[in-house]
Amino acid sequence: MIVSILFVIFVGLGGGLTVGAGFVAFLTVMGIVPRLMQLTKTMRFVQAYEGAVISGAVFYPSFIRRNRRDKLKRKLQNKSE
Repeated sequence: MIVSILFVIFVGLGGGLTVGAGFVAFLTVMGIVPRLMQLTKTMRFVQAYEGAVISGAVFYPSFIRRNRRDKLKRKLQNKSE
């Protein structure tokens, strides 16, 4: 039982990191972040932009999943009442 739970956690984290890395690579190839810095004249905040993109790619999927799970729970509770 514990092994199967650990396996699911490992696969979930691996999939999330893969999708996040692909998203960051897509933004990098498209040149969106450098162009945004150029337009706003904020080249001195390069590290802040990098951190924002990476943390967004890592944490955003978990917020989506939690939101969907909560909506599903509410919908199931409403049907059972």
